[in-house]
Amino acid sequence: MSLSSLSVLLGTVFVIGGAANTCRVYCFSRAGHNVVRRIRQELFDSITKQETEFFDRTSTGELVNRLSSDTTLMGESFGGLQLAAMLRNLAQFVGAFGVMVYLSPELSKVMCALIPLGITGSILFGRFVRSTQEAVQRALSDSTSVAEEKLLNIRTVRSFANEIQERKRYHQQVFHIIYLFIYLF
Repeated sequence: MSLSSLSVLLGTVFVIGGAANTCRVYCFSRAGHNVVRRIRQELFDSITKQETEFFDRTSTGELVNRLSSDTTLMGESFGGLQLAAMLRNLAQFVGAFGVMVYLSPELSKVMCALIPLGITGSILFGRFVRSTQEAVQRALSDSTSVAEEKLLNIRTVRSFANEIQERKRYHQQVFHIIYLFIYLF
């Protein structure tokens, strides 16, 4: 097998592997967001079904904290995705680089020369991810505001028998977060 055909083969394998890895990360991320969304919705539903005395004993800030940060932590605990992915990628890199140096030291030099291009792409992608996360955090803040407003005024909501409509409004806010994530990604 010639060096050029081997290079094309290896390049193809790496592109397919990268695409598969991207799909895996996307699927796990989306599943994690869906889990957090469901937890938030069910927790909000459960809170709004509590007796009025519950709201006298429990501060609204604590309830809102449970809806926002605690549910996010629960969702992140479902996937130890980052550490596993880092270790797998490191092993792949070391193995692939070792094979590449063994097969062709000249190709290794070319690949090392392309590393700055990869670093630049990583930086640009990191900025994109950061802006996406900021948009998702803004949407999360909006949903938390809706929950806080309704929980502070639970007596008014109950006096007008409006719990179901307020649950739907909160569900719409939480769905907005997942759709924002999907469309920005």
